[in-house]
Amino acid sequence: VEKSKTDYDLLRENLTHYLLKNLSENVDAEYPQKIFEIGTVFELKSNKINEKEKLGIALTPSNYTEIKQILGYLSAMINVEFNIEESKNTPNGFIDGRTAEIFLGKTSIGHMGEIHPKILNNWKIKMPIALLEIDLEKIFEKLL
Repeated sequence: VEKSKTDYDLLRENLTHYLLKNLSENVDAEYPQKIFEIGTVFELKSNKINEKEKLGIALTPSNYTEIKQILGYLSAMINVEFNIEESKNTPNGFIDGRTAEIFLGKTSIGHMGEIHPKILNNWKIKMPIALLEIDLEKIFEKLL
């Protein structure tokens, strides 16, 4: 992005990076830390940039079970049933075997899992992090 009016000069593809950045800037704050962001991300498809609204949630210290419980609570509150399947392709930055893909019907809408210790070390984060990111627009389509 040229002549950006913010600190950023690129279009973000996901919220994960920004959640980790926020947690890394608060390593001396009291634990547990539970944060979320609803924001716009951008996807390049067929030489066209598409905007999407996503929800990202990060918990520390946390694990796969706790982030799965958060997704279950969200599901109950908005009355939408999510299906969870073990990730066939582990998203970058996550621990193999401790991640899942989130589906709404047969449509993949996101992922969740535990952040890999190497990533935590790169960010100078000392506590384990569980994180999820889902596409809100697909949920809105189902609700409306």
